[in-house]
Amino acid sequence: MEIRNIVTFIKATEMQSFTKTAAQLGYSQAAVTVQIKQLEDELGTQLFDRIGRSVKLTYAGEKFMPYALNLMKSVEEASSFMKNGDDPSGTLRIGASSSFSAGMLPQILPGFHEKYPKVDIVVKTTDLLATTFELLRQNDLDFTFTLEKKSTNEDFVSVAERKEKIVFVTHPDNPLAKMKNVPLEQVVRDNFITSDRVISYGHYLEEELAERGINFHPALEIGSTSAIINMICKGNGVSFLPKFLVDDPINAGMLSIIDTEDIEMQMWTQMLRLKNKWLNPVMIAFINYLRETFQEL
Repeated sequence: MEIRNIVTFIKATEMQSFTKTAAQLGYSQAAVTVQIKQLEDELGTQLFDRIGRSVKLTYAGEKFMPYALNLMKSVEEASSFMKNGDDPSGTLRIGASSSFSAGMLPQILPGFHEKYPKVDIVVKTTDLLATTFELLRQNDLDFTFTLEKKSTNEDFVSVAERKEKIVFVTHPDNPLAKMKNVPLEQVVRDNFITSDRVISYGHYLEEELAERGINFHPALEIGSTSAIINMICKGNGVSFLPKFLVDDPINAGMLSIIDTEDIEMQMWTQMLRLKNKWLNPVMIAFINYLRETFQEL
């Protein structure tokens, strides 16, 4: 059983296409087809269903995947046996929303880089969940951070997660900041600045207000949470934002949380990976680091 055939099998599972697999590995499509056929002949079973231009694991392919991943883990351990030191090296590719990139990654990545200086980190920012998921499927990302309701997508696995609180904030001089038990209708009525209304917490806020029969007509819709925070810090408006984004300006006395009724919004930060993706040493190191530090941030 040739290692290159195992590599091709795992990559084809990730890409769900022999054509894309060939492009990723630098082979011709015919070579990929031959390698998969060789592996299928050795195992005596069909590993992929060919559906048009896409491929999907058969039941036998799904059963074989853990063995393939274990083989690659053993190969990686063997290849690093004679290398000096045990520190992982290579490139870590992370996807994140603009708000997470601004508010949380600065608390995560410097510590990881200090611990693993041989790892290069590439961050790709997008606020569209469908785009992020496609980048994972195409193997253009190793992980992505999402701020959404808990993912139930069977293609992905959550390797670290925590529940996030979303709060209404305004400038400390706004009368709303000094009031208690402010009705929700009053909070969203005047000079409200919303984040993108078609994604994440902005979308779910609008849904929640509609269910309660509350009219919602924001004065501004801005895709950049940093811009929203800057505007409110200068005395303009009210918004609904993840608490981790506004902790610093709140502690500095530049923003205040409005005392209003809680909205039961189950929002989670999750770090997702493709279900059948092989975990290289760099990815394992990042998973372990994040699990040790994430809840403390």
